[in-house]
Formats: sequence, structure tokens, C-alpha cells
Amino acid sequence: RDVGENEPRISADTLRRVRYGTPHIAGYSHDGKVNGTAMVFDACMKALGVDAIWDRAQVPPPLIPFLEVSPLPNETRAAVIRRIVTLLYPFTSDDERLRAILTAPDETAAGRIFDDLRKNYPERREWQHTRLKVVSDDAGLADAFRGLGFQIETAG
Repeated sequence: RDVGENEPRISADTLRRVRYGTPHIAGYSHDGKVNGTAMVFDACMKALGVDAIWDRAQVPPPLIPFLEVSPLPNETRAAVIRRIVTLLYPFTSDDERLRAILTAPDETAAGRIFDDLRKNYPERREWQHTRLKVVSDDAGLADAFRGLGFQIETAG
């Protein structure tokens, strides 16, 4: 759960009740920053009457552009998805860092911890840039990954 209510003064009670919590990170992916920058660039060029084009092809590829995915013995669909998602975005690290707020001596210190999380957010790419080759008897597994935004290559 994104525990963004009243950020940076998030509710310690809410944080204790959720299984995983992260600071509000919309727009903090590498791709979100690039897209936001491109929107500002395009608007500035339009306002200035300049026909400049920003070459987005210069954006580096993701660290993991391709993965072959197959369930481990007795691994459930949910466990496979969790394993792959956690590999590409270790959200449990965000959760651990956010929970440091629970040990802050006061609200000001908690706010500094939260602010530091946002300012030093690790680089993360969106899942649409990772192609998965799904090797599984579970026909719904590829659909589940596709629904999360991954590019899918089916085995065959």
C-alpha cells in the first residue's frame, strides 16, 4: 500500500497495519522522470516557437531487459509473480527504509527520514521495458504478467 496520506507526516498506526508500505513514488521511476522532462521540454519548445525534438532513444535500456520465467517446483502463480516483481523492483527495501520512521524520536526527524527516502530514491524502470519469456503450463501466468505491463514472449 502507498501510505501517502498526509505525507510527510504519515500515520505510524497505518504503517504498522500494512504488510508493505512505500513513500508515494508516482513519477519516481526513471521512465516517469524522462517522460516528465520530455513534457516540459516539448511545452517550452512550443511556447518558444522552436521545432526542436528531444531524442528519447538516448535513454539507457533497463538493467534487466529480458528474463525467462518458469515456475519453480510447487511454486504458485502468485509466488512466481512476486519473485519476478521483487527482482526488478525490490519494494521490500522501500518498506524497510520507510519503517525507520517508526523509530524516529519526533515528527521532525520522521519528516527528515521521509524526505531522504524521496530525494535518494533508487533508480527503477517501469515493467513495460522488460520482456519476459514465460515457460509454464499455467496459461494464465503470461496473462497475469501482461496485465502488469510486461512485454510477453511465449515459449513455443
